[in-house]
Amino acid sequence: MSTKPGQLQIALDARGELTTGHVRLVASYLAASERTVWRWLARARPDGHAERQPRKAFTLTDDLLAHLALLGGNCARLHRELIAQERSGGPPAPSTPVTLCDHGSDLRW
Repeated sequence: MSTKPGQLQIALDARGELTTGHVRLVASYLAASERTVWRWLARARPDGHAERQPRKAFTLTDDLLAHLALLGGNCARLHRELIAQERSGGPPAPSTPVTLCDHGSDLRW
């Protein structure tokens, strides 16, 4: 049978037969938390699709790189500043400081 775990869970959920045991089994199989699997199911309920939603790629611009240098390479601090800017109507910030500083360069400060 070529059914993916998520598709089976969606079918069980639609019939009202999904149990916590099913969610635990899939979470274990996918190395995810039970809470994450429940979130995936909640997103899938409206249209029955459980595909991963694409994320917009974050680009570390020259301006951000220069600001990061001014902060002594402190990714967490730059991330906090970007989050504050986003909350006041600025562009979306990366989800984590690791995402912010995982830009593939070998920077030395």
